[in-house]
Amino acid sequence: GGINLVSYAVNNSWIGENTYYNGNHLYRADGYAVQTYLSHTGDFYIATAPSGTAGGIVTWTNRLMVLNAGGVGIGTATPNHALDVVGKWGTRESSVTLANGANQNITITSSMVYLNGPTGVFSIGGIAGGYDGQIVTLQNNTGYTCTINHQDGGSTAANRINSTSGANISIGGGYAWITLQYFSSASMWCTRGHN
Repeated sequence: GGINLVSYAVNNSWIGENTYYNGNHLYRADGYAVQTYLSHTGDFYIATAPSGTAGGIVTWTNRLMVLNAGGVGIGTATPNHALDVVGKWGTRESSVTLANGANQNITITSSMVYLNGPTGVFSIGGIAGGYDGQIVTLQNNTGYTCTINHQDGGSTAANRINSTSGANISIGGGYAWITLQYFSSASMWCTRGHN
């Protein structure tokens, strides 16, 4: 192993583990290889290679690409969007324990949130800490109806929820869900869908 710092030319550099460049990228020793590449165009990427034999040619697979133009690619070297993911991806889940009755300015910690706790009907009037574009799905894991209150005055204005119908939305017990997105231009959460 050992880390190898190399500059291909005046403006191209890379940091490699278990690899060196001698006209081709070669394995320094038996095993896996990884490199971080900084290009003269301002792009940055991380690539990995399968286990190989010392002296053998390395075949790189780009894992993460950050373009100077602003695109980030995971699993692609040519991202077409601000974030372009090729392959499976997932988000973390969490749960929040709520009380019977009104719940204002609740705090969430992931994009998939399980609602737990109430032993009777309950409502949500707002979600704290929203940021532009944030999407969250709330799943009602209780056996009781949850009402998502439209523009609930009991919550801080920037935490309120705006339903497209202009009315409260009932989310039944037993794993029903609602998806919301935060819009900073409106300073509120807006409904995207529910069942």
